Amino acid sequence: MRRNLKCKNCGAEFESTRSDAKWCGECRKRRMREGLSTICPDCGNTKYTTSHRCQSCENKHRAQKGERSWNWKGGRGKHKGGYVIILKPQGYENLKHRYVFEHRVIWEKANGKLPEGYVIHHLNGIKDDNRLENLVPLPRSAHSGSTVLNVFKSRIRELESQIRALQSTTPA
Repeated sequence: MRRNLKCKNCGAEFESTRSDAKWCGECRKRRMREGLSTICPDCGNTKYTTSHRCQSCENKHRAQKGERSWNWKGGRGKHKGGYVIILKPQGYENLKHRYVFEHRVIWEKANGKLPEGYVIHHLNGIKDDNRLENLVPLPRSAHSGSTVLNVFKSRIRELESQIRALQSTTPA
């Protein structure tokens, strides 16, 4: 809906669809040309915008991505499931996501590519404990309670035998 309004600068009548319009078109153009020129606080050049800095200084201060960001945390973070995620390292460029699970990268670095249909299981159940001795590959179909329990039992037996070996070599 068009309204007849009066310009606050020159007093001329003008039509506008906006009810909050204060200036006619001529006065608005003049104000933009003359009234908004200020000095950029960073470089000292004259700027004609309503922003704090001129355009070139504004571009320099725009939020940066990746390592140049003020909020950079080394490319590491936590997934909503509690797993540690890291920015894609070399060799993972063909994946569609930017981040990969750290436990997969650690296991694959030591043992080669994870076979299709396998998942990495944390033996102690702590999802951000990505030591190699805490990671074991399991078939996705066998990654259930009973299979994981068997893996736990075999790991306990292995650790108990290591303790016995240490006790036999150490004098009491």
